[in-house]
Amino acid sequence: MGLDLWLSFDRLTRSRAGIIYDRAGTGWSSPVALPRTAAAVAEELEALLRAVDVQGPVVLVGHSLGGAYAQRFAQLFPDRVAGMVLLDPVHGAWNEAMPERLRIKPNASTSVVVTDEHRAAARR
Repeated sequence: MGLDLWLSFDRLTRSRAGIIYDRAGTGWSSPVALPRTAAAVAEELEALLRAVDVQGPVVLVGHSLGGAYAQRFAQLFPDRVAGMVLLDPVHGAWNEAMPERLRIKPNASTSVVVTDEHRAAARR
């Protein structure tokens, strides 16, 4: 949840604006049905940025699975992204480490769904 990085966020936002939030279904956010696509998470972030009237490009900071979500956001909304900081993101060689049934197919980024089976395989 967002508070995991509160100390870093607090220090960074002393000299610049920032938003920290819990994705739907995590932390103190309302529950949502799982599994969820990376596109759904990215679209919710875009809606949040519009709701709080964030103008111009942003720097996204994504930790762990949030790194994949940040990358998907950048794919869907490239004009909204000035840069990204990925902290211990999901590994770029995901497909090489996963069994065939859990691999992400080329050009399937709009339908990628991270399930409990994916999470368990990644932890192993």
